[in-house]
Amino acid sequence: MRKLITGLLILILFSCEKLVIESSDQVFVIEKGKHQGFPVILENRGYSLVRDWVFTEDHIYEHNNNNQWDWNKLNGLVYEKFGNVHEYSCRIGWRWDIAEGMFELSPYIYENGKRIMHNNKGWFVEANEPFRVAIYDRGSYWRMVVEGFDGELRYTHEEPKESRCDGKYKELIVYFGGDEVTPHRMTFESRLITMH
Repeated sequence: MRKLITGLLILILFSCEKLVIESSDQVFVIEKGKHQGFPVILENRGYSLVRDWVFTEDHIYEHNNNNQWDWNKLNGLVYEKFGNVHEYSCRIGWRWDIAEGMFELSPYIYENGKRIMHNNKGWFVEANEPFRVAIYDRGSYWRMVVEGFDGELRYTHEEPKESRCDGKYKELIVYFGGDEVTPHRMTFESRLITMH
């Protein structure tokens, strides 16, 4: 039995390709009075998207009305076949929670034109606290993970889905609103993590 296990381990080690992890730093800006962040990324991402982020005091805002509770979008995937974020997409929503004094994150999903929200998830991160967001298409469900830089799993969510995609996703990047436009210029620094 020991020889069989040793043989299998040797076979696995020498027959598998080496896993390569790459990262690239990127900066996105939403100008005052705008919704869309630039540069807009429309690159293929396959079945997953992993990015590192950090919110700063620059991202704090107060609308002084009910639009404070609207969800902005951090990043996510849109199915290339539809190309419409309101048809089939999976993103991470964010907003500044005045009462908590922290940034709140939430799944923000469209499935066949229907928006799916979970406003009570309670995913909070503090200003200047680096975190990683991972979004995976697992065939019959979406899996979203938020973890700290210490490797601690902070939050996870799985959302069943009806549609099956062929992995042709485009990445969606920062967007401000709801109804309101950004009250001041916001700069987002991010690191894209790719594994192949």
